[in-house]
Amino acid sequence: FFFLMIRRPPRSTQSRSSAASDVYKRQVFYRLAGVFQNYQSYLQSRDRSQSLGGDLKNKDYCSPVITNKDANKNVSWAGEKLNPSDVANPCGLMAYTLFSDNFTIVGPQGSSAKITSKNIAWSVDRENAQRPPNSSKVQWVDTTDERYLVWMRPSPLPDFKKLWGRIEEGLDAGRYTVMVDNRYDLTKNGGKKYLYLTTLDFLGGDRLALCLIYGITGIVFILFGIACLVPKKKAVRLHEL
Repeated sequence: FFFLMIRRPPRSTQSRSSAASDVYKRQVFYRLAGVFQNYQSYLQSRDRSQSLGGDLKNKDYCSPVITNKDANKNVSWAGEKLNPSDVANPCGLMAYTLFSDNFTIVGPQGSSAKITSKNIAWSVDRENAQRPPNSSKVQWVDTTDERYLVWMRPSPLPDFKKLWGRIEEGLDAGRYTVMVDNRYDLTKNGGKKYLYLTTLDFLGGDRLALCLIYGITGIVFILFGIACLVPKKKAVRLHEL
């Protein structure tokens, strides 16, 4: 675990009818460095029908992680025992490498901040995600879980951040303890893990200077473009006078 200091007073969290009440929410991100999700063999190692609540169509799609034994999964997400020889659900490398760390933030009064995973995935993924009726007996992870859906959106770069949760309630100023359930091992490939707690605004982050730079640059280019469109007076040659 480690400590986190929150020095500024919290923003107002009074419920309002406008959408502005949802703007200032504290986001919890994890960052992974040295993890490559952009290899073609990695991207193809999955079966999309399983994420839609269907059965496996082709085992070759999931190679080399096909069975529960290959995935090192013994129990389902509901605690039911899994058959090692059954096809893993979900199967494939993408699901097998699912980020599995958990975070708990304890406040100055000893109470834990409520971190929700609701609405952290893309809306199209939430709408399409389904699970079979016997999911609690055959799936080692709930394929409708939004942290799973966030992970299954691959990153094009080996250094990336993914949203893990959102703290919708206010945080009082003070000293916070962050406890990490360290289950995601990156020692074999030399990768690194980071945790971010940030407040996002309607521009996407607390980067006012960067927003101003982009805004001023855009205005300059717009003015330059308008200047190029203004017709210029034709120059008169001396011998034409």
